[in-house]
Amino acid sequence: MPYVEDPSKYHQYRITGDFNNIESYVNQTPDAVLREKVTTLMDAYDLSYDDLKIQKGDIAPGFGSTGGGIQYEMPLPVDLLEGLVLIGKMK
Repeated sequence: MPYVEDPSKYHQYRITGDFNNIESYVNQTPDAVLREKVTTLMDAYDLSYDDLKIQKGDIAPGFGSTGGGIQYEMPLPVDLLEGLVLIGKMK
């Protein structure tokens, strides 16, 4: 069965903060619930702030696609990164 792309599932974000200082963004957020979500996630996976790095890699070809793009694995879920104002959704 062919893959049918769903544009509503495709999102683009721009970097709006400094990923080298995630700890300061967490400590300085006025949103206590957001701060708790980040620390709970870090505790659940035994992570330190040093572990929260962006991973970057080339997109491999597959499923009829040529690949060749760049993909990024973010260190936290998108909703938390948006709440910390480290990324913002592009329109």
